[in-house]
Amino acid sequence: MVILPVNLLISYQSNVLSVLVNVILGVFSAPTLLLAFGALLGSAMEWQVFAGACDLYLSGLLGIIDTLCKLARKIPFAELWGKPCAWQVVVYVIITLYTVVMLTIRRKNHVPISFPRYFLSFLIAIVVLSNNPFYSNTISMLYVGQGECIVIRTGMHSAIMVDCGSSSQDDIARYTVLPFLKASGIKKIDTLFMTHSDSDHSNGIQWLLKNGDSSCLRIENLCLQICDFLEYF
Repeated sequence: MVILPVNLLISYQSNVLSVLVNVILGVFSAPTLLLAFGALLGSAMEWQVFAGACDLYLSGLLGIIDTLCKLARKIPFAELWGKPCAWQVVVYVIITLYTVVMLTIRRKNHVPISFPRYFLSFLIAIVVLSNNPFYSNTISMLYVGQGECIVIRTGMHSAIMVDCGSSSQDDIARYTVLPFLKASGIKKIDTLFMTHSDSDHSNGIQWLLKNGDSSCLRIENLCLQICDFLEYF
């Protein structure tokens, strides 16, 4: 909860369920370390059966951890996108500190704690922090060097994009376009228009289509000319 605004200010992205996931992962931390050291010791001593058993159980635990993290990312409301304003961070810190102080005072004085009430306080703080400004009908022309990428915001978390490519900068979709979308709180591209298939207009589109789901970005429609479709795909 403390580092949530820091994550949003630096990476423009955070998952509120990470707190719960970390609590669950704490249960697996000791067995994971023991199995890892067991596998290392078994390999060093050439105890193949012992090392293999440790590796087997370790891979199972890591699989469970990976599944929990992926499930947390698939819950839409838990994934927060957007760079908060200074006043949002201040309000969030005030509400969080107040809640923590009140919980501490009540616990020291053995006063019954109303968990729903304090959970609601944390929820209000998160809503304040993640409430991105509404920039409807705003056009943003991203600097991508020799290329083009235009984002037209149509709603709170949606936009239309025209082209996504550059012939002078590498991986603009990953390092320029996606960070801009995250900072703006745009999780959905209603329509992505590709005017033509030249690399300076299209080489970032493939990356967005391939990695959009893993980045929690939805692209609803892709519009392009039929000749470009045959050439592009």
